[in-house]
Amino acid sequence: MFSISGTFDVVVVNLYPFYDKVTSTGGIEFEDGIENIDIGGPAMIRAA
Repeated sequence: MFSISGTFDVVVVNLYPFYDKVTSTGGIEFEDGIENIDIGGPAMIRAA
């Protein structure tokens, strides 16, 4: 098991370019748009 003790000074998160994906030429299906929503990055930012 891996354990980290201490605190973090910086959290670096690369957010998925959702807007660019859904506004690309040719459009995108609703189901594909749902699959491309980034939930991990914003959750990490909020938790930090």
